[in-house]
Amino acid sequence: MIFFLKDYNKSGFSIFIDAPHIDRLIDTIKTKNEKAVEKNVSLSERQLEHLVKKLPVTLTSQLSNINLTLAELMALKEGDIISASLPEYFPVFIGKEALFSAAITENRGKLFFSEFNDQPNEMNHD
Repeated sequence: MIFFLKDYNKSGFSIFIDAPHIDRLIDTIKTKNEKAVEKNVSLSERQLEHLVKKLPVTLTSQLSNINLTLAELMALKEGDIISASLPEYFPVFIGKEALFSAAITENRGKLFFSEFNDQPNEMNHD
């Protein structure tokens, strides 16, 4: 399945759904009577779209990568400061697939994605 973000027609991503998850999707739309009568049900495009929209996804982003030697890491003490350069936009991932990039903004002590950009940065997410 290929999805496009609203108002971002150039940015899409694919989700490959394995057989057990397809079965789970099908089971969620069957009633108890249908389950007893029929094992194989084909979904209409609308039903499948409705189910897929309910699939949970986790967006992740990595704020920084810092390379230290083991000696530097072991020498760190409480109160030490590690300097880091931060990009203007951070890549946003589902799994290991970068979808887009976004600015990170803070409001009342919480961080939020904002200012979405179609082009993901080159920062890797492992």
